[in-house]
Amino acid sequence: MARPKKEGLEYFPLDVDIDQDDKVYLIEAKYGIVGFALFIRLLMKIYKNGYYIKWGDNEAFILAKQTSVDVNVVKNVVNDCINYGLFNQKLYDEYGILTSSGIQNRYFAASARRKEVIAVKEFLLIDPSKYSNIVIVDINGINVDKNEVNVDIVHVKNPQSKVKESKVKYINTHQCVGCVENDTLIKIAEIYENFGYGTITKGVADTLLSLVNEFSFEWVKEALHEGMLQNKRSLKYVQAILDRWRAEGGIDRSFKKEKDKQDESKSVYDNLW
Repeated sequence: MARPKKEGLEYFPLDVDIDQDDKVYLIEAKYGIVGFALFIRLLMKIYKNGYYIKWGDNEAFILAKQTSVDVNVVKNVVNDCINYGLFNQKLYDEYGILTSSGIQNRYFAASARRKEVIAVKEFLLIDPSKYSNIVIVDINGINVDKNEVNVDIVHVKNPQSKVKESKVKYINTHQCVGCVENDTLIKIAEIYENFGYGTITKGVADTLLSLVNEFSFEWVKEALHEGMLQNKRSLKYVQAILDRWRAEGGIDRSFKKEKDKQDESKSVYDNLW
C-alpha cells in the first residue's frame, strides 16, 4: 500500500504582532491570556489536521481537558472567535467546522510543494485557481472539476484514468453475485481515495466490498466522511464508526452540524481570518 498522503503541517507561521489584531485583542481582553492561549491551540489543531477541524461538544470537552480550562469557557471563547470573524460563521453553522480564509491561504501556500492537496469544495473560502496542486472534491468525495487539465493531477480528474482502471481491476476480481454492483463499489473506492485514505489495493477493495454489503453504500460513505473530518483515515476507524451507528440504531450526523444555540450579537469587524 502506498504511503498515506500527509494532510497537516508540522509548523505554521505566527505573526509576532498577532495580539495587535483587533479580533484577537478582543478575545484576550475578554478572557485574559487563557482566551489567547485557547485561540492558538485551536490554530495548532487546525493546521495539524489541514485547513479546518470539526467542532462540537466532544471537541470542546477534549480541549478543556487538555488545557485544564472549564469547558464552558472553552465554548464561550470559540463562540466569540466565530462572532468576531476569526472563524467563518457560515461554515460553522452549516458544517460544524472551524476555518477561515486566512487559515486556508496559509495552509495551501505552505502545501504548495506537495504534488496534490485535497480540498472540499463546500469548505473553500479562497480562490483555488491560485494553487496548481489543489484537487477539488465535493463533500461526498466526488471530483467536481471536470475540466482540469493539470497533468500532475489529471489521473484524479479523469474517470477513464489509470487510477480508476486499477480500481476496476481490483474490484472485478470479486464475484459480486447477490451483492453490490461493481460501479457502486468503484464509487466508494473513489471516495476512499479522494478523502485521502490512501491507494486502493486488493485488501482495501475486499474490506470496502464487505462493508458496503454489510452496512450499505450510504453508511460507508458517511463513515468515510466522518473519518476525514476527524483526521482518522483508517478502515479500522471506519469500521468502529459503522459498528457504533448500528448499535445506536442509525447514522449519527452530528459531525456535520454541532452548534451551541446562543443568541449573541455578531461582530461588525471584517473577516480578516
